Amino acid sequence: MGDGPVLAEPLKDQTVVSPAAAKFVALVKAGEPRAEVKWFKAGKPVSVDGVKYTAQYDGDEASLTVDRCETADAGEFSFTATNKVASVSSKATLTVHGIYSQPAFISSHLISFDPISSEHSARRLVTASAN
Repeated sequence: MGDGPVLAEPLKDQTVVSPAAAKFVALVKAGEPRAEVKWFKAGKPVSVDGVKYTAQYDGDEASLTVDRCETADAGEFSFTATNKVASVSSKATLTVHGIYSQPAFISSHLISFDPISSEHSARRLVTASAN
């Protein structure tokens, strides 16, 4: 009948700064017949295109590389390794930080206004703070 795949080491959460690549790796004893590996993001199949997403299953190592990560790539990634005997799975979270963090709060204060001036202009002091 054969052996089902065995998860020897699960996926680990990844944190990267855009535009770095992220690589998820799991160790999977393939079983007999050899298990097929499928990757998912937020429960939906990942389109492994060799550009944005590259998947490999060599020996006991199953991996998915997400190239040039953007904040939109953040989320839960998972895989299943399945043969006719059994199935195993693992999931992990990808966190992507932008190079420049957007301020969490921006405020604007009018600091001077001279209605008599020939320029009729106002100056504003803008401050930003991150939480």
